[in-house]
Amino acid sequence: MGIDYTKSTKTNRDGANFIFYKDSISEENKLAESGVILQPDNAKLMNVDLTGVEKLIIYIDKVGGKNDDCVDIADAKVYVKEDDNTPDQPSKDELEEIKNQAVAAKNDAETAAKAAEAAKADAEAAKADAEAAKAKSRRSKSSRRRSKESRRRSKGSSRC
Repeated sequence: MGIDYTKSTKTNRDGANFIFYKDSISEENKLAESGVILQPDNAKLMNVDLTGVEKLIIYIDKVGGKNDDCVDIADAKVYVKEDDNTPDQPSKDELEEIKNQAVAAKNDAETAAKAAEAAKADAEAAKADAEAAKAKSRRSKSSRRRSKESRRRSKGSSRC
């Protein structure tokens, strides 16, 4: 669970709180809560006991105002007990690997966002250069036209 890094250039974000409920949204059906996760925070791994749960509801509380906190629920997995005595849950190493993958994905997203911003800046600079060249070309054509007209007028007046 976490806040989408692509929104990192936005400011004044309140974060989000992920709340897990079974069957319906009510205080007595609350299974777990992530606590507030802010934009710069790493993704948070949630381990929720779903024993006896028929329907899982993940409610994302916007925490404060409507500040465009886009959230990610990445690589979600549900592990089921093989029998009543042995829960089939990931080992600590597996949990650590999942966390590392989430951090790597965040880092990749940060790199991609920076590359996209650089490409956008390059495109805007190229557009500005093209517009400047176009304006210069128009001025040059206009100047040549005026010069040509001036030469025609001076030839016409010298024939007399």
